Amino acid sequence: MKKLMIVDDNEDVLESLKLLLESYYSICLARNGVEALTEMDRGFHPDLILLDFKMPEMDGPALLAELKQRGEKIPALVISAIPEAAEMARELGLPEVLQRPFTYERLRERIERLLHDSGGSQAIKGLD
Repeated sequence: MKKLMIVDDNEDVLESLKLLLESYYSICLARNGVEALTEMDRGFHPDLILLDFKMPEMDGPALLAELKQRGEKIPALVISAIPEAAEMARELGLPEVLQRPFTYERLRERIERLLHDSGGSQAIKGLD
């Protein structure tokens, strides 16, 4: 079973996404980048990260920068309601952004595409 890490400071979003996806993937939840890194240090190695950009303590871009520094090559799907999310993601080399609100079908399609595309390595090529 593929592993997904969902990183978002909104508890309702975390729980909703977990309920939608836990039948298909092993799920780990984190409320910010610090918690995400802690879970990875404890042994959870995600195949894909669903990532909000705006969070307290450590936001999405800071988490991606830390993962790059650690040599991690984990694809990320940005999920955000902020209008500038697509532009911010492009600047970081992330081709996939899912604007809120979105449908369950659209979410699954994006997840499957990123998991399938060359092991997801293209998702963070701009961070190399």
